Amino acid sequence: MARLINAIASLAEGRLYLAQSTEVLRMLEERLKEEDKDIIARENVLGALQKFSLRRPLQTAMIRDGLIFWLIHLLKEPDCLSDYTLEYSVALLMNLCLRSAGKRVCATMAGLVLKVLSDLLGHENHEIQPYVNGALYSILSIPSVREEARAMGMEDILRCFMKEGNAEMTRQIEFIIKQLNSEELPGGGLDSDDDDDEDEEEDHDTMEADLDKDELIQPQLGELSGEKLLTTEYLGIMTNTGKPRRRGLASVQRGGDEPLRRPVTPGGHRNGCPV
Repeated sequence: MARLINAIASLAEGRLYLAQSTEVLRMLEERLKEEDKDIIARENVLGALQKFSLRRPLQTAMIRDGLIFWLIHLLKEPDCLSDYTLEYSVALLMNLCLRSAGKRVCATMAGLVLKVLSDLLGHENHEIQPYVNGALYSILSIPSVREEARAMGMEDILRCFMKEGNAEMTRQIEFIIKQLNSEELPGGGLDSDDDDDEDEEEDHDTMEADLDKDELIQPQLGELSGEKLLTTEYLGIMTNTGKPRRRGLASVQRGGDEPLRRPVTPGGHRNGCPV
């Protein structure tokens, strides 16, 4: 069931469908926090929640439900996590940190958040680096977080990683250091972005290969499956009468060298643009 929900959440129309009720979100959050035996189930629950975080009302709900606290404590021991869990949990954290409400949560435990993120910068899984950079850049817009970062010598830590990283990583860290050393912004660095009426989600439609990871259910001989099952049994039962969706462009999310500043999902970010 978690795999099915994750697959549906991979599509913009699927997220719109699942977001009609907060019951699905609450159920996924509960399973994520309780599930520790079935790794595949937890990965798919986490994947679905990460894709949910492309939608602003669901971001707000997850922040209110304390998911940032859970993610930070999960990421204190990244070497115990699978690559999928690590990548999607960091990407989910970044998406929530882009909101002013998420930044406020991080400010309440700034030292721990900065320690976790700075440790992740040196992790051997380089796929997570853009999301770590994006989260750092976002929360450093808050003066109290910048003050905490300076006290722990964050600039020296970042410059160490600049020597080891590639050109893109180095340029992103330069932006982070500039943010770290910036003067206090009007309003304390918190823009008013808490209005959920306008959903600014890009049309990320990405079905990653991991959706079929360790799939145990296989069709029997002669049994319909996949697209053939859908076209034979279900095509025409429902007609899409909705308005066509405006296609978003990945290029509007950031300049080429800047840290991520719009919500993304790992599958869509790796591909460079939505399908």
